[in-house]
Amino acid sequence: MNAHRIPRTSKLSPQERVALRRPLLLVATDGSPASQAAYAAAQLIAEKRGARVHVLSVIEPIPPIIPPPGTAVLMPSIDREREDAIRIDMVEQLMKLGRLSQWTTEIRAGKAAAVIAEVAKERHVDMVIIGANHHGIVDRILGGETATNLVRVIDRPVLIASSLMTHLPKRVVVSFELGHFDRDDLVLSLVTLGSPQSISIVHVEPQSIALGIDWAEFDSEYRSEIEKSFAEVSEALRSLPRAQPELVVLHGDIAREISQFATSVTAELVVLGVKPRNPRSLARSGGTAMKIARALSCSVLLVPKPA
Repeated sequence: MNAHRIPRTSKLSPQERVALRRPLLLVATDGSPASQAAYAAAQLIAEKRGARVHVLSVIEPIPPIIPPPGTAVLMPSIDREREDAIRIDMVEQLMKLGRLSQWTTEIRAGKAAAVIAEVAKERHVDMVIIGANHHGIVDRILGGETATNLVRVIDRPVLIASSLMTHLPKRVVVSFELGHFDRDDLVLSLVTLGSPQSISIVHVEPQSIALGIDWAEFDSEYRSEIEKSFAEVSEALRSLPRAQPELVVLHGDIAREISQFATSVTAELVVLGVKPRNPRSLARSGGTAMKIARALSCSVLLVPKPA
């Protein structure tokens, strides 16, 4: 059994489990302005929960360039210069936060998503934090969006921190599908993030139109299952102090409805369940969860679904 994590079978409450062992966060940074949001989020959690923090930067290899005959080969000092720039940025960021002697740092080479997932597993971290960086369609097609690639291979919660995150979230929207949510990871993640008081559990009924009628609107058995699942999730969230989850049932396109609802209630965090994919999958966009994440300006927490 993993000696670094409290067993899921523990009778302790989520607050007691978090307090018993200070959470371990992994901040993944590339030195870009977006990374500052990840540092800031980790600082907020560290101040509130006494979390330990490990900062990781991944230097991706430069695509090989075959020089014309008779010309010089690229100097190997290029990667060294990139590493030095990353290291300087790490030191500057930690000095600003007053954490230079408290947080550990590491630089590795490789594909960002794969290395982040590997380090998260090696160190048994409780949450990975990256900064929100909304790339364009070309970057998504080329696989340049780290968050999209990361959710394919990661097996623990990932916080995509927004630059608007100046305090731990109080107003949270949780999107869930029937029978597809790891409630243990959900509750522990919310405790780590400061135990929000306002939680809306949102379910979007899928459209199933036949003969011009959307039958989901009239399916009482389906509604009964929604209420049953909500009761189970509410029971799991009951351990959070002052939390009073509400059920919100929407109808239509999942990404559009959740994005619009989160915006309408000024949500500070949206929690989405994601299922790790095969890295060779042709679904390069990252699925519905990443579509929602791109449409939001607030922070997003991605929680792995059970296998």
